[in-house]
Amino acid sequence: MLLTDIAILLAVSQLAIISLFSRTPVPSYVFPIYVMLVDLIFNLSVFRVSNRTLHILTEVHPTADQETTVHAAPQEHQHQQLMTRLVDMVEKQRLFSQHGLTISSLAEQLDVQEYRLRRLINKELKFKNFNQFLNNYRLAEASARLASESASISSIALDAGYVSLSSFNTAFKSRFGMTPSEYRARHREEDS
Repeated sequence: MLLTDIAILLAVSQLAIISLFSRTPVPSYVFPIYVMLVDLIFNLSVFRVSNRTLHILTEVHPTADQETTVHAAPQEHQHQQLMTRLVDMVEKQRLFSQHGLTISSLAEQLDVQEYRLRRLINKELKFKNFNQFLNNYRLAEASARLASESASISSIALDAGYVSLSSFNTAFKSRFGMTPSEYRARHREEDS
């Protein structure tokens, strides 16, 4: 152990002991000293030169910006993988058409925490909530089928994942500004 290490250890120890046993409140600057003391006890190489303490501490304990930079690449890769798996499951496996699908069950199928899936849907994909996310896929399929097929509106709605015709009609009119019947009629007119 270097002489400077011993001197720093003694000085910080004295401050800690005095503040612990004094009857007056401990000043706010004392807490960082305790932190430094713990670092000093467990890693004496952190405090080789006392006038560079702050500089050395920031090297040992990266700031939030440094941590973000270091971990950004792996997190971005995980984020892209989750996005790919989500799109694959929802679009290709048509999970959106399942009645009673919840964000919890989808998160379980994706083997991811629910909060991560919710954050991806809300912040990255810019949907207000999980139902809006599902309705986006359901309405895309329903509108394509309404324009190209002659199946009944109720069967298209149920196949797309809606549990009732009224909820389908409400969502459809909200998105397209017309009822499913009007949408179908307009697209038939355009085709002829």
